[in-house]
Amino acid sequence: MRRLGACCVWMTLVASPAWAAERGETAWQKQMDLGDAAWEKESLSEAEHAYRSAETIARRFPPGDARQGEAMLRLGQTLADEGKAEEAEPLLRRAAAALEKSPGRDRDVAEAYVAEGDLAHDGERYGDAARFFFRALLLQERVLGENDPEVGRTLLRLADAYHDQDDFEQAEPFYRRSVAVYEKAMGAGHEEVAWANLDLGRFLTDAQRYGEAEPCLTRAQKILESALGPADPSVGVVLAAEGRLYHDQQRAKEAERSFRLAVKLLEKAPRRGGMELADALTDYAELLRDLDRDPEADPLEARANALRDGETQP
Repeated sequence: MRRLGACCVWMTLVASPAWAAERGETAWQKQMDLGDAAWEKESLSEAEHAYRSAETIARRFPPGDARQGEAMLRLGQTLADEGKAEEAEPLLRRAAAALEKSPGRDRDVAEAYVAEGDLAHDGERYGDAARFFFRALLLQERVLGENDPEVGRTLLRLADAYHDQDDFEQAEPFYRRSVAVYEKAMGAGHEEVAWANLDLGRFLTDAQRYGEAEPCLTRAQKILESALGPADPSVGVVLAAEGRLYHDQQRAKEAERSFRLAVKLLEKAPRRGGMELADALTDYAELLRDLDRDPEADPLEARANALRDGETQP
């Protein structure tokens, strides 16, 4: 009788909705934690597997449970990082819709909008990207305040979306605001301030406002040299932008010097900055062709193409 009673008690616990809910929460959280740890290690396939498991578990929760939207968001972001846009996009849309119904989840909704905007931008749907980024920006400003670093990052995304549509009038204030936000949030000598100045300098170069562009690029270079050292590959990214600026101004000697240094620094980290190196090589080759130095340009273009082919391989 004693054994039968214990068995009945155990069966009652198993059948208890509260016990089942607690077990589901524990299993869901475990998979989310595994996914987060894998994502931090850049093991995207492992993260995808864990987030898929979490999303499957979350389906058992009551309708409207925020954990369903959170699992879909993390899975969608991971799929996007893996280049699986067709699967990621509808999942992110569902995540945003689910999280919008949950109180206090505006920051997560903004994350979903940013991820959707990134996918739209990568697909050259710049108008859609700008709309997603603007919606994210409104939420982030409300939840985090106007001078939070996340706001600065979304401002840059929004500026790039307008820039890529050649809407220079709309893009410029967002670039300038991003610089101001990063300065207030992180200090004038922070790396993020350098990258924001770099983006503003590139934009002003494209707008042929060279006198305004050069100080932005110089400032970006000085910040990165101070923070990371003059030989860091990040400095090479800025030097390549300076090379393009000088080339546009027909300052050939200065352009060549900048491109040479840029390539030398970027070659130190070809995997981290492969596309930046490819772009620098292409721009350097273009300069050499303008100087009637085609034999020197040919191998640079070949290297750039090889790097791009490597980036596009699965």
